[in-house]
Amino acid sequence: MKLILSGANKAQEHILEATRVSRVALAKYCKWDLIDVKDNDYTKECHPSWQKIDIIQSYLKDYEAVLWLDADSFVTNPAACPPPRSTAFTISEDWCAPDISDKVFVSCGNFWTRNKPEAYQFFEKMDKYKKMYAFRKFCCWEQDAFHKVLRETPLKNEVTILERTAMNATMCSKKEISTRAKYERGDFLCHLTGVDDRMAYIEELKADLRANL
Repeated sequence: MKLILSGANKAQEHILEATRVSRVALAKYCKWDLIDVKDNDYTKECHPSWQKIDIIQSYLKDYEAVLWLDADSFVTNPAACPPPRSTAFTISEDWCAPDISDKVFVSCGNFWTRNKPEAYQFFEKMDKYKKMYAFRKFCCWEQDAFHKVLRETPLKNEVTILERTAMNATMCSKKEISTRAKYERGDFLCHLTGVDDRMAYIEELKADLRANL
């Protein structure tokens, strides 16, 4: 069995609730479990984004694989959901990654974690960077730690990196965003990061979801 997992602290719970309809649609379509984690499961110790790593691990032992979806991600096409590969992680290239770079950039907004020893080993190595990244005031908290392990250890072979729009299409209008990351109808989801009025976009995306069901 697979699990769809999302979460938000009190400050973002309204977004979590607004996007829930899309996760419910995905769960019904794929016949997977769905859990939304709310404020009571978050601590004040470190940034909420970092805490997704602990939250994923707390559920992973009971499932074949866990699909984490950020609270501001709206699933519009359940049929386009990429399946988890045999590696510990299935993840997309980052939406703000440069088009040309000698470094690997991924997004920890939406990704699969498979229940296998290498996943726990990866998380354990990430935890070594907790003091460096988890408490600071700017992003990207867990993502920077993920990059450290991905770029500097043999566990990089346990990460399957998909194209940007596979799990991380966006409506962000910043000039530096590659057109390869832009959301289009038919994409699996739209990650509403870097946009001003997420609630207005959610209403538009609901129509895309209805059209794809």
